Amino acid sequence: MTVAGTPDDPTHAPPYRQDVHADGGNATGVIGGDLHVWGDGIPLFVLRNWQPSPTVPPGWLREVPSRMLNARYEVVPFTGREDDLAALEAWRDSEAPTAARWLHGPGGQGKTRLAARLAALSVAGGWKVLVAVQGPGTVLPGADSQDLRTDGAVGLLVIVDYADQWPLSHLTWLFSNSLLQKPGLPVRVLLIGRTDDAWPLTRAALVERFVDTSTQLLRPLGRAPRPDPAEGPRAAMFQAARDGYAARYGIDGSSVGRPEGLDHPDFGLTLTIHMAALVAVDAHVAGRPVPATGTAGLTVYLLDREQLWWARRLGDPGHDLAPAERTYRTPPATMNRLVFGAALTGAVPRAEGLAVVRRLGVTDDGDAALSDHRSCYPPSPPGADTVLEPLYPDRLAEDFLALTLPGHRADYPAQSWARPATTTLFGADEPPPAWSLRAVGMLAAAAQRWPHVGPECLFRLVDDRPAVILAAGNAAIGAVAGLDGLGFRRLTALVEHLEAADDTDLLPAMAAVQTRLTPYRLAENPDPEARITVLNDLAAVQTYAGRYSQAAATRERATGILRRLSAEVDPSDDRSPAGQLRHRASNRLGSALVDLSADLSAAGRRTEAVRLAEQAIALYREFGAARPSPDFSHAQLVRGHVARRAGRPAEALPAFQAAMRIRRRRMDLSPLELGDVWFLALHDPVARTLLRALNTVPPFRRRLQRLEETYLSPIDRIPNRWRYPASVEERAADLVQSLSHLGTALADTGRYLEARRASALAVVLARRHRRIRPLLGGALTELARALLATGQVDAARTAAAQAVAIHRELAVAPDDMGNPSLSVALLQLSRCRARTGDAAGAVAAAEEAVQVLRPAVANDAALESELPQVLGNLAERLRDAGDRGGAVQAATDAVAVARRMVRAEPAIHTIVLAGALHTLATCLTAAGRRAEALSAATESVQRWAEVPGASGRTPERAAAARTRRRLLLADHGRAGALRATADVARASVAAAWWRTSALVHTVLRPRLVNDRWRS
Repeated sequence: MTVAGTPDDPTHAPPYRQDVHADGGNATGVIGGDLHVWGDGIPLFVLRNWQPSPTVPPGWLREVPSRMLNARYEVVPFTGREDDLAALEAWRDSEAPTAARWLHGPGGQGKTRLAARLAALSVAGGWKVLVAVQGPGTVLPGADSQDLRTDGAVGLLVIVDYADQWPLSHLTWLFSNSLLQKPGLPVRVLLIGRTDDAWPLTRAALVERFVDTSTQLLRPLGRAPRPDPAEGPRAAMFQAARDGYAARYGIDGSSVGRPEGLDHPDFGLTLTIHMAALVAVDAHVAGRPVPATGTAGLTVYLLDREQLWWARRLGDPGHDLAPAERTYRTPPATMNRLVFGAALTGAVPRAEGLAVVRRLGVTDDGDAALSDHRSCYPPSPPGADTVLEPLYPDRLAEDFLALTLPGHRADYPAQSWARPATTTLFGADEPPPAWSLRAVGMLAAAAQRWPHVGPECLFRLVDDRPAVILAAGNAAIGAVAGLDGLGFRRLTALVEHLEAADDTDLLPAMAAVQTRLTPYRLAENPDPEARITVLNDLAAVQTYAGRYSQAAATRERATGILRRLSAEVDPSDDRSPAGQLRHRASNRLGSALVDLSADLSAAGRRTEAVRLAEQAIALYREFGAARPSPDFSHAQLVRGHVARRAGRPAEALPAFQAAMRIRRRRMDLSPLELGDVWFLALHDPVARTLLRALNTVPPFRRRLQRLEETYLSPIDRIPNRWRYPASVEERAADLVQSLSHLGTALADTGRYLEARRASALAVVLARRHRRIRPLLGGALTELARALLATGQVDAARTAAAQAVAIHRELAVAPDDMGNPSLSVALLQLSRCRARTGDAAGAVAAAEEAVQVLRPAVANDAALESELPQVLGNLAERLRDAGDRGGAVQAATDAVAVARRMVRAEPAIHTIVLAGALHTLATCLTAAGRRAEALSAATESVQRWAEVPGASGRTPERAAAARTRRRLLLADHGRAGALRATADVARASVAAAWWRTSALVHTVLRPRLVNDRWRS
């Protein structure tokens, strides 16, 4: 690479020249971004600068009408989707630093045209617009360079078409590209697909990267209002399309009539209306009758015109005056096969195109056939070194495939060679071709409108070439699984092949196939226990695929069966077979309720999640109190987790404590569950100090020695009863999570010294295992909180800074799926900086915490409970820094969010609103708006009174009462302040009792325990 410019002038951006050459292959270069490639050099994807539509001669477009339907040529001006375009523009111009939107709708709905319009408007507005093209299965130019620099751009917009066909890992690599990580540059990624099946898992991955995610469904065009059918969006779009096509034909569009039936559901698609307008104009010019058989008739008309074009290109070879000079020699029957093959393969390099021609068996002169096809269907972009450019648009190509295959009743000639040709194209034993993704996707989309395509083609591929189906990706597999008639045997085979592939990118496909298979499995399993197993298997897959709402619905069915099973058994004799059956059913019901609680919490149904977790605990206590099991410990952890997410820290604390007690009690039963913590503690100064009382007990030292031997032993030398969990990292992760959650709950209830001990121990363990590094960030965040509360400000700031650094590191890792807590770490860092006098640094961290959290809140309702706290912290930091207007605005936003939460679940979130109102009152006071401050403080006190026990946050209640009294004293004198004295007294007494209780738990009780151990 040669760089030229004026290095003495730092403000001058030097021009770049990049020379890219390809000898016997492909070469791609980029400037300003990353190029991710496989080991064989094939890029995962290529980023290209978006290009506007080319200008083409009207005569060339008129040669074959389908060319005018190609969105690339923009024959029809953009119309009919103004509201959808406005929504995309509002999304693009939002305040989020990085945002992704999944735009989905059926083929022909106008997604490509809408994206092209957004791209054109964005370029005009100063945005850098790129298009991401998937590498595998895509033809890349021999030598290509793309300047991706964003210098001077307002923002960056990346358009990803066919995103539903991308593997999840490729999309995560796209978001890790350095081009999308530039500070201060807004980034928008528009993901386009036909369905949203792959969106839940994609969204989960993006939210963990703190990307603002959203979806937009392109709905069918609205019908005309009654009684005037001439008005409405469909009629307006028809008129715009008719006039655009008429201009290319050189006629007045008003002379072309509008067809009947635009209110039919088939005309809800943009493409269908464009087809109707094109057929109307072409038939008017040619003097042909307009088909009256609906959308199928439009398709047949356009395909007939394709056939006519092939025949005209060939002419009449028998009457040529100079046959040797003829350049086009392919008869229509041969061209029919070539177009069929191209519809499946898409554009391919010439060498691969020759192989396709040989497999089709249409001609001995493959080069001539490919050249003739290329003259009818030029490559895109123009000049590309590819052949077999497919028929456009995709929906027309899908219909062509379906009508060429035998089995339909439309007025179009099916071809007997089509079915065996499809089988031959995919081969027998060789690996699936790179174009399998397109081919299966096209056939599956065609089968949804033309049912015969399934048994005639796709079902045979499932039977004979399942690898081809798997290579097609999530969208295609899901479409195939959704076809009627696939049957139990084929669905079972697909599940087995997906399990054998063991590819996490195919989790959405597995969920789709299992969802279709489950009714068959339930039908053949009348036994209740077998049905429960079937439903739990499905729910587990749905959970892994990020479909939490579906998983919760499935688990609700399983728990319903378990409840009936448990209720039907006579509980009078637990020793009888019936009693034992009820015992097993109740234990299974407890486990099912725990899993259902976790899915409900992830789906945002937090109140139900807490209620079901409590039911599970009650069941375990009834039937398993004599010997607490790992399942009971897990149930306590889930109970604490869902209570914590529901804003109930006082309920979370005893659950976490119970989980830790069970783990410590089970040291004799399963040392590997605890051995890591205690063994590693002996070799760490901090942990040694924390556990010095335990180390003075000789029996415990001997136990630690045995645990050390167990910890260091190979897995095959560990007794079977101690092998749960199997790996060191899993055992360490289990305990780090328990200790971190316990530290959080202790801090929420004011027991900060105990919280510091638990969090410090979690940090000690997490540092020893790099594979559980995501947990280290959370443990450090909680340690910083506890250290700050106990007065160790410098140590707290160091811990918070380390937590932020770890979360930032994980946020840009390509495969990161476990870093949801950067905003919380920034919140703690902001508070630490404020305590050390760094007002500017505190504001910066607080602002970033808000920016990081907002994208996740839009898609995870459970995270909304964190937003008022983060906004409130920002308000306090701005207030302390002197930005009183900004502080009031942030506090007002926090109150608005809290009020919305209270309307949804008042029992849970009233405490959040009370705290947000107090923060608003202090900010309004600092801004001199005392009347408004008094109103906010009064409501805060009233809200605190509605919260029984204040969930362990009694000092905050007392602070709100004191703020209200000060405001009353200032505005109304001592007489006015007397009205608030009783509230202050009650709150202060409660706060004193709260602090005393925390002191007893934190200081006195550990001393008594230590004295007992020493004796």
